[in-house]
Amino acid sequence: MSSGFLDARIVQVHPTLRCNLACAHCYSSSGPRMRGELPADMLLARLTRLRAEGYDVVSFSGGEPLMYSAFDEVAAGAKEMGFRINLITNGLLLTPKRVARLADTVSVLGLSLDGAPERHDRMRGLDGAFERVSEKLSLLRDHDIAFGFAHCVTSESIEDLPWLLAYALEQGARLLQLHPLTMAGRATSSCGSMALSAADLARVFVIAELLRIQAGGALIVQLDIAALPQVLAHRKRHAILAMDDAEDTTDRPLAELVNPIILDETGDLFPMAYGIDNSQRIAGGSTSQCSEGIAAYKRTGTSALRRLLNAAFAALEDESPEFVDWYGHVVNVSHQLRPNTLSLPISA
Repeated sequence: MSSGFLDARIVQVHPTLRCNLACAHCYSSSGPRMRGELPADMLLARLTRLRAEGYDVVSFSGGEPLMYSAFDEVAAGAKEMGFRINLITNGLLLTPKRVARLADTVSVLGLSLDGAPERHDRMRGLDGAFERVSEKLSLLRDHDIAFGFAHCVTSESIEDLPWLLAYALEQGARLLQLHPLTMAGRATSSCGSMALSAADLARVFVIAELLRIQAGGALIVQLDIAALPQVLAHRKRHAILAMDDAEDTTDRPLAELVNPIILDETGDLFPMAYGIDNSQRIAGGSTSQCSEGIAAYKRTGTSALRRLLNAAFAALEDESPEFVDWYGHVVNVSHQLRPNTLSLPISA
């Protein structure tokens, strides 16, 4: 049965807010001064339960996942459970020994790339950042690790998109992911002028189509925005919307109801996207509390997510934007659609 927009059933893991950089566009405000991380035993217990609930991919993000002290242990454990492992990293901590270990566990490695060298260094706040990461790519090729570039598209970086494709093809990347700037975290104070307008979204959509033609199948160009009719047509893929609040979903795998699921640095589980409103929290606490919370959520808690998804689709039908960043839209609606605030305006 379908489970949202994605074919794979994904656990997005944010095990730490620690990062060796403080990027201007960081949606989680991660950085070198952040402390604390999710204990390995708790994370592995969460993944064990989520594997039993039907999830098949673990995608590590951050902060910088390679600054998570238990990354190797947790990645190996997740692989033993049968998960496919993806990793998003800024690439600066890749070393020959580290890459050799990653080759045993990671299916796809994504490198964050903010545009041409000067722009990348400026967004990262580190002179020479682009050159240092570029020098690491031979390690990935030598170990035959499938890798790609994840680019946060800003109004200023749109002009770099053709360059990004050429660079990705030149380096042997298998994926170029284009994700619109999320106005959250540090980005709200550092990147206000870089937010994508409706016209910008349209430009990016057209450019991405041209990039796919130019790539000719040599790599995948993934765009995290879609035309409105495509988004609305995917409503039927959300199995949870075919149910009513009175339906007992105890025997359904959680992955059928919530996809992707977010595991944050505190150990809490949330649906759909990092930064969603706390009213959507699924479970957390100790291992036993989290397990009980998941069971309770499947019995009675899914009504909050059903309400959110219905509101998100209704807002799109009312406002009819030409192109949609679906997960960003859901996060925005979640903060506007708090309990007992049905009258609040909802914007795409």
